[in-house]
Amino acid sequence: MVDCLKYWSADVLDLRHFRYSIQNPVQIPALASMPHPDIVWRRVTRSMGGRPLVPNIVLLIEVADSSLTHDTTVKAQIYSEAGVRDYWVVDLPNRKLHVFRDPSGNGFQSREVYSGDALVVPLLVPGVSLAVNELFEALDLDDSEDELTAGAD
Repeated sequence: MVDCLKYWSADVLDLRHFRYSIQNPVQIPALASMPHPDIVWRRVTRSMGGRPLVPNIVLLIEVADSSLTHDTTVKAQIYSEAGVRDYWVVDLPNRKLHVFRDPSGNGFQSREVYSGDALVVPLLVPGVSLAVNELFEALDLDDSEDELTAGAD
């Protein structure tokens, strides 16, 4: 799934204005450790070196299987307190996308769950969308290719 999101990011982002990173740390000054989200989109800035700072992050995505509860509670609270404006959790077991917005010290004020034919639009990147069913269809294609290559041995 991380690869699917990486390819989607590469396809839709205007690299003149945005960059994406995969499983790299983000800098949250209030934390002693640095979280490593699965996908981070950030604005292009003059100093692109170093880890992305929260004010430059436009989308942060975690892919969750067994970590779903942790990603939608503990990590959501951390990212909300840090001021991340658009946080998504891909819920693999239930084939849903959890979208958290409007951060505050008390957690995200907005939480929507999308599935099926829903189109989700990143809050801070106009003109881009993700079809939830297409995201999971890509995962199904990967699984069927794995089955085909396993039978070829």
